[in-house]
Amino acid sequence: MKRRKFELMTALATLTLIVSGCGGTSTSSASSSVSSVSTLTPAELKAIELAKEREIFDGVLPGFNALVDAATATLETTERYVKYATAEAMLLDSAVINPTTTQGGNFAVTRIIPKTVPYTLFGTDNEKLKRLQVIDHGTTSAPGAVLKATEVAAFRTRWAEDRARVLATPAVAPLGNADLIADYGYTLDDEFKTVYSADMTTNDYLATHHATNSEVLVNLVDGLIEFDVYGRLVGALASAWHVNEDFTEFTFTIREGAKWVTNAGQYYDDVKADDFVAGMQHLLDAQDGLEYLVDGVIVGAHEYLAGEIPFSGVGVEAVNDTTLKYTLESSTPYFLTMLEYNPFMPLNREFFIEKGGAFGIDEYAAAKANANYTFGKVGQPSSILYNGAFIMSSYAAGSKIELTKNPDYWDAAKTTLNKVSYFYDDGSNPGGLLDGFKAGSYSGLGISNTILARAKTELADNLYTAETNATTYYGTWNLDRETYEVGSAVSLKTEAQKVDTKKAILNKNFRKAIQAAWNQEAWNAQSVGTELALNNLRNTLTAPEFVSILTDYKVGGEVVYEAGTTYGEIVEAEYKKLNPSFEGSLADGVNGYYDPEAAVAFLAAAKTELAAEGVTFGRLPDPSDSTKTISKPIHIDIVYANTSVTNSLQAFSFKNNIQTVLGADNVTIDLMPATTLNDYYYSGYYASIGSESNFDFFYGSGWGPDYGDPQTYVNIFRFDGDMMTVIGLDGSNG
Repeated sequence: MKRRKFELMTALATLTLIVSGCGGTSTSSASSSVSSVSTLTPAELKAIELAKEREIFDGVLPGFNALVDAATATLETTERYVKYATAEAMLLDSAVINPTTTQGGNFAVTRIIPKTVPYTLFGTDNEKLKRLQVIDHGTTSAPGAVLKATEVAAFRTRWAEDRARVLATPAVAPLGNADLIADYGYTLDDEFKTVYSADMTTNDYLATHHATNSEVLVNLVDGLIEFDVYGRLVGALASAWHVNEDFTEFTFTIREGAKWVTNAGQYYDDVKADDFVAGMQHLLDAQDGLEYLVDGVIVGAHEYLAGEIPFSGVGVEAVNDTTLKYTLESSTPYFLTMLEYNPFMPLNREFFIEKGGAFGIDEYAAAKANANYTFGKVGQPSSILYNGAFIMSSYAAGSKIELTKNPDYWDAAKTTLNKVSYFYDDGSNPGGLLDGFKAGSYSGLGISNTILARAKTELADNLYTAETNATTYYGTWNLDRETYEVGSAVSLKTEAQKVDTKKAILNKNFRKAIQAAWNQEAWNAQSVGTELALNNLRNTLTAPEFVSILTDYKVGGEVVYEAGTTYGEIVEAEYKKLNPSFEGSLADGVNGYYDPEAAVAFLAAAKTELAAEGVTFGRLPDPSDSTKTISKPIHIDIVYANTSVTNSLQAFSFKNNIQTVLGADNVTIDLMPATTLNDYYYSGYYASIGSESNFDFFYGSGWGPDYGDPQTYVNIFRFDGDMMTVIGLDGSNG
């Protein structure tokens, strides 16, 4: 299945910068019908399962794939954006996914100079720390100062002025922050300290779709190009590049002097063009969630994945040691914006083989199964080579990850930090995080609702509002649940309740009833407080202002959308065509879908439709005593991390909200506490395939865009797309 790094919702511990599943009972008729057949091959069984999943998918999103494919095939930009917006409107109308929030928008305190990491809306450059500036943390006995809110605003203003200056006149140098830092009396530290709440699962940067891995790994290995802090594409391991007229050939000159080093800092080899060829083949061989980016984009990638051609037919070529060429299937003007993301990182061929690796889809699968395969092994800094700004010097699961500056990095002179430290935190002690920040243990801290009162008293002048960005978090329904237990997270539903729940989830009016009943403002207040509860709410999958159309969009000669219309405005207009009675807004910062009256109406419609399928629920006559009634609700399982104060509060808020609006006799939210973070993550975020997903509804993951086209969002929910896991489908990975 095609999945990239997807984002972890940080309700467990609001950060600075941001188990295998046990088998359950399948209630599908297709699955049960073949369970007793012993003559079918694994491939035949898989084909039957895929057919069942496709039937489910088409039932809840009829025609969605066709809309997305039509948009993808459209090269004219305005029409392409409108088509993607139309597809997204259908997705939102289905209520299969429910957008919740974006990153940021919360109260925070910091020692980090604002805008000293890239702000780019897509890819992974906003996780690169090599230019980050942080003021002195001080010591435990004498903690350093904290930026005042007014100073944060001043640094942001300086950045905006500098960005306008360099974009208008590239040769002009930005003013920078040195004078402001001196005026405020600060000195810079050489260490960045932050917290994390999910352990890494791999060091293989070409075979992970999880942000919890890539946010560390992108600091260890560079790609060809990157975005600077002003949003400009600049060279990284490529010193120059050339694009042909129709955007089908991209040629890069590899930077002279870029080196591979071991985790001990020992020179291993120069970076060569062939490293990017090897990296691309390993990406395709691994098929671990990132290959979708090049499938159908780079010549031959699709055919190689299908086993139809050798890798020599794939359009990535080392012309010589310093010249790399990509050949694309069709004109792709946004291809450069894809290249700073880790699927395009290089791999030293010799080192990979030394670590037990092999090239070729079958050969790699066999090598990976061998105990001698150690490339990218989590917890082992020696399992990869480094050509980036930092080297992983130590890793202790559930404790600390430490990076140190790479002295042989090609851009070491401009790397501002000597050390990066990630400290594990499970979210159970928010007050301890605040104490640690004040003592200089962390560079910055998002302020959760549970410590907001303290922060307003103890750090009143330092509280500021973090900026929002293009990452979108969402809740999703498990359309074909098969797992009901992962460690401590256990469902208590009866077999009959499982059947009724699955049928209810597949009913659109039922899903829309939950969507309209969910007061996300109240739910989000548990995380960020009531003052900012609306501030980071998001109602679309794609960030509303991610792109705008550059020309008028006309149908039959009539202007439907004028040039300059944002993508989000188009999505809202198309959504309202599907929902004429909808009077809300899909803009950021509003509780867009919340409508208790509409929720009750949707539920009534769902009751009628589900009764025809043999599912009755609500306050019903007692079959054993006609003078009495019984409660027979639909049971919805929500898994939550009870180690996290904020995550627990949000779970109870969701339960109380839904049951209050719809009635507990109709819908009962059953909370499944996970007593360890691993049980929580592997119930949802880390589930490798949909059949391992242990929830009915889950709001713990999200998506950050990979490149500068709406396709990067909308494509993830087409059948066999990147996020099939979070809607309970296995796709080709099953």
